[in-house]
Amino acid sequence: MRSFGSWLFFVHVVFCQGLLSQAVSPPVSLDGKGYQFSIAGGYSWTVPLERVFDSGSYDEGFSGSLLGADQPYMYANGVVTTDGGDELRLTFTSATSGTYQYWELDDGEPELDEVGTFSEVTPSLELKDDWQRTETMDSPLSTNYWNSEHHSIDSLEYSDGELSFLFGDGGYSNENQGELGVKYARTLPLDENWQLVLDDIYVSDLVGYFDVQLEFEVLGTDFECGFKYTNKSGGVPFVRAVIRNDDEWNFAANYSDDRIANSLSLRVLHIASSRELVFEYQPDEASEWTELARLNLEIGSFSTEYTTHSNGEFGSVNEFTAQLVSTSQRGFFNVEVEAGQAISSGELTIDSIGISSYAVDTDGDGLDDSVETNTGVYVSPSDTGTDPQLADSSGDGFTDGEVVSAGLSPVVDYSSLLAIVRNNPERFELEDTNSTVDMKLRGLRLERAGNGAFNMNFDLEMSTDLQTWTPHTSHSVELSVPDQSKAFMRLKVK
Repeated sequence: MRSFGSWLFFVHVVFCQGLLSQAVSPPVSLDGKGYQFSIAGGYSWTVPLERVFDSGSYDEGFSGSLLGADQPYMYANGVVTTDGGDELRLTFTSATSGTYQYWELDDGEPELDEVGTFSEVTPSLELKDDWQRTETMDSPLSTNYWNSEHHSIDSLEYSDGELSFLFGDGGYSNENQGELGVKYARTLPLDENWQLVLDDIYVSDLVGYFDVQLEFEVLGTDFECGFKYTNKSGGVPFVRAVIRNDDEWNFAANYSDDRIANSLSLRVLHIASSRELVFEYQPDEASEWTELARLNLEIGSFSTEYTTHSNGEFGSVNEFTAQLVSTSQRGFFNVEVEAGQAISSGELTIDSIGISSYAVDTDGDGLDDSVETNTGVYVSPSDTGTDPQLADSSGDGFTDGEVVSAGLSPVVDYSSLLAIVRNNPERFELEDTNSTVDMKLRGLRLERAGNGAFNMNFDLEMSTDLQTWTPHTSHSVELSVPDQSKAFMRLKVK
């Protein structure tokens, strides 16, 4: 996000601060201490980040919400070294505050990534379960749920239910793009179904370059993936599923669709039963979602039909090396937006961001996959023990949903009980247990022919459930009417 030249300025500022403020000795241990960090140098967060240190690991997050837990570190003389080799260098100007530098290890070499100030606080991070949230952009993003990072000349604007992304006062070149990041303050469970939706993304033709990426990471792993929309790549719009390998983003699926030149929605589904992330997009005015790719979190592989760029410029990866992800872990996400020029209000907008539960019924048996626990033991309607891939887990002819609705166990085979009913229909006041056919007389009509006779016309319809009716036969009966002034007729059906 920040250029090397800019960082020279930041380092100079931090160095001067060190001359002006008398440094004090850092604490011998950080055990039990919590610190909030505020970024400097023309960049800002809407909410300070927080790290809470234990004897050998630390937690991190913001707005009191725990996002990363039990991350190993080593500490000596004011320097925190992470498990991956990054360094947080703390310069104390008092017993409880000071300045910091964050150095990332890039190809074995440390690179300055961030500078700012810190101060000690009472630890407040906790895991919060209220992860479902929809923002409709009628007001600024809640700092209880969101944290945006941006340069001082970039901003977010809210108007008429739309969020506008504004980049720079003089614009950026493609080599030095404006960038806005919006992080979510809750973690998402990997043993439940959910969906992330960026709804009604709009980009004007006046915007020369823009992309938005929904990034998802799993805590405690090196796994990171994303779903990206680019308005003009080689002159055409693209949606892409990407995976981070060896600190580089690799395309796993690429697809150009003329319908998304100016607007679309993006969605990522998590299906707990199949351990998959599904990447879908929906062009403006389309009624259905189009699947671009799906990712198996357990074995680390993509499946997609869209793996090539129209001009063959980009390759693709269908498999990757990733630490396997378990259902007990949790993930977090953020939205990254980049643009290569100044943008006025209304030229680059999004209507809403939604994080919600998602019902998945793979086998169509009337039960959500999340309750079909595949244990073979029925506990309750929320823990049925049934197979989410089989509509009739017991094989008795009843769907799992039908049995649960009747208050019975869907893992029990009721075929023997059904045989008793079929073999003894008189006991249950049933005349025919092999089929249910109801005939319904509809549309009875009397029509007088030219010779004075009458025709009785009627249609028969058939149903198996008394709800849906289909045509059976049509009939016409000629009636002879006596030559008298008055006559009555009656139709009796047996």
